Amino acid sequence: MGIKLEMWLSRVRRWPKPLRLGGGVALLVLGVLGLFLPVLQGLLFLGAGLALLAADVPAVRRWVDRAAQRWSRQHAQAGRGQWIRVEPPRPERSPRS
Repeated sequence: MGIKLEMWLSRVRRWPKPLRLGGGVALLVLGVLGLFLPVLQGLLFLGAGLALLAADVPAVRRWVDRAAQRWSRQHAQAGRGQWIRVEPPRPERSPRS
């Protein structure tokens, strides 16, 4: 998880700083509005806003790093996808005559 975040941050840091901060704050505002309005996907905008702000705001970066570690640890404890139910193969029937 940390490698993907580092790759994202290295790309985002090439953008002008006012664009990163303004875009991050705008996405956070849309995310908060989206939590109350059924038209917007609030969590999606919140995540994108935090990802943009993590490039410049150290407190947001620490929070994102802690959340990524927590969720990756919980994902590992859950058995990496074993919550997905896989149907066992059905035995083949012999054709009736």
